[in-house]
Amino acid sequence: AGPNPFYCSVLDLTNPGAIQWFQDQMQGGIDLGLRVWMYDYGEYIDPASVFSNGSTGEETHNDYPNIYHQTAYDLLTAKDPERVKNGYAPEYMYYVRSGYNGS
Repeated sequence: AGPNPFYCSVLDLTNPGAIQWFQDQMQGGIDLGLRVWMYDYGEYIDPASVFSNGSTGEETHNDYPNIYHQTAYDLLTAKDPERVKNGYAPEYMYYVRSGYNGS
């Protein structure tokens, strides 16, 4: 974000209710027929943030992209668990710009 970071909001994905809310929004898109989308902006966490699990933004910064991407993965793989179990990807695709080791 550089020396003059801009202000933005991110979902507190350490809160299970926020994960459910976000997955519900994704499901709404799926219900409208979306099958592919860009999953963007999971890399900037204000170091002064405090998450519902008690971690700070500084502590959560690197793990947030993992949690963010896991949220989509969990929803999409749950749509057809038999297909995933047999080694096939779900019939949805998303690509990401942000990430960290393990995402």
